[in-house]
Amino acid sequence: MIVETMQIGNATIRVHDDCFKKTKEEMQQCADGFFRVLIEAAERKKEKTA
Repeated sequence: MIVETMQIGNATIRVHDDCFKKTKEEMQQCADGFFRVLIEAAERKKEKTA
């Protein structure tokens, strides 16, 4: 179940209730992965427009 939705630029972040069962380290790993994907997408877009 989605408990919170956030909009950051063109990205939508949805927080699910199973997140509350994860440790701080597990949450940090998930966040790191999400941000890595966002950064890679931004870099690809930047290369296309350069």
